[in-house]
Amino acid sequence: MTLDFIIYKYFPFGGQQRDFFRIAEQCVERGHTIRVYTLSWEGPKIEGMELTLVPVNAFSRHKLYERFNNWVQAELARKSAQNIIGFNKIPG
Repeated sequence: MTLDFIIYKYFPFGGQQRDFFRIAEQCVERGHTIRVYTLSWEGPKIEGMELTLVPVNAFSRHKLYERFNNWVQAELARKSAQNIIGFNKIPG
């Protein structure tokens, strides 16, 4: 099964980020394919994970997250994603 994870930023020391990493790691160990969409990634990657750094920019965080959400939703629709796991409050 392919699982699509969405998290604004990954760094190894945040609580939300640690939870995401453990869950994603368990999914890969159980044989699932995972795709991760994020604005930035710091730290080690999970072997077998497909990482997409979303190519958007903005001056304000509000606008940045809005553009990120729009880009990710369009990409997920294009890939006909069905198993989406968000780690931030994301519209839709």
